[in-house]
Amino acid sequence: MEFYLLIIFFFLLLIIYNLVKFWRVRADFLALLGAQLVGTHRLINPKGVLNFGGLNIEVFTSDYKGKRLNLKIRTNFTGFLTLRKTDIFDKLTRQLTYQDLAVEYEDKEWFERLTSHQTFKVLLRKLLEEASIDRLEIRKNTLTIGWNIKRSPFEVSTDKVHQALNLLKDTAFVLSTLPSSWRYKEDLRNLLLFKLPILLTLIACLVGIVGRFYQYNPLCPLEIVFFGYKLFTPFVLIYLGFLCFYVGGYGLYQRILGSGFLVFFVCIFFISLFFLSYINGRFDTSPSQIKRDRIESKYYSIKRGYRLTLSNLHKEKKLCDSLSVSKNFYYQVEIGDYIEYETKKGFLGIEWFYRGLYLPKNRVNLEIQ
Repeated sequence: MEFYLLIIFFFLLLIIYNLVKFWRVRADFLALLGAQLVGTHRLINPKGVLNFGGLNIEVFTSDYKGKRLNLKIRTNFTGFLTLRKTDIFDKLTRQLTYQDLAVEYEDKEWFERLTSHQTFKVLLRKLLEEASIDRLEIRKNTLTIGWNIKRSPFEVSTDKVHQALNLLKDTAFVLSTLPSSWRYKEDLRNLLLFKLPILLTLIACLVGIVGRFYQYNPLCPLEIVFFGYKLFTPFVLIYLGFLCFYVGGYGLYQRILGSGFLVFFVCIFFISLFFLSYINGRFDTSPSQIKRDRIESKYYSIKRGYRLTLSNLHKEKKLCDSLSVSKNFYYQVEIGDYIEYETKKGFLGIEWFYRGLYLPKNRVNLEIQ
């Protein structure tokens, strides 16, 4: 026990050390630029503000498709536009492009007016070629440019940053002379695509936890997971189709579909394990069935603990993993011994353990872990 506590202690120390190092490197870079620390971006990234030519420009690092160093300025201009250097994913999904840059926008008329403005085109070219930025974003009333970095913001020279600051100031001025876009749905898109599914998932998982889902362990956990994907996939397809229609835009469908499938893949996994397991057992009125099986093999793993495989169960149900048992029960039985357990059919048709493994003679109970 002391050995595992020691490992956990050193693991926590390692995490703290890396977080401190992460913060210090970025704070030192902000200090080198002359920025004043004003807070954090996404909890762990220090954020600074530079007073440049009478304008306050935010400087911070973030994580989106890899780590980035960002310069952000507020404007009196409203719109939505993303321009970034293309990657393999963009090429595979045939992402909409503008001058070899992956592009996303909502208002076509506004986009054409913006990209036909000669001064904006010149500034954009200078930002890409002279300042070597990888991304330009207009979101509502903010303009953000950034560089992709691997680990440290020091990968971008201070000369490049100062050059980008001048160009960013000029670009913000040009935008202030143009009419704003009439359409902006990025906040709503993020709400419907990320925040709402995650919130519903947390609520469903909380219901399962409060209802003690662990009392209704499926015989094969993968069965409840596959059932969840089978159950929810049609609704996910309809929902993503609705999002493409309601909050989609030029070059945005790839992001909606790609991010949407990823979000729902993760959400359905947790909903299945916590919520569907609870529903499957809690509302099951079928009678229990006693099953008798022979121990096919047994083994111990540092990561997974004490495990048993059963002849009939693991032959009939290929998706079933070996069963986790307590140390005491593990040493009570031998390969070839017969054990018993009770199951129910399940409200959703997923068989679950009504009573865990026990020896037929003394009926020593063991809850499946």
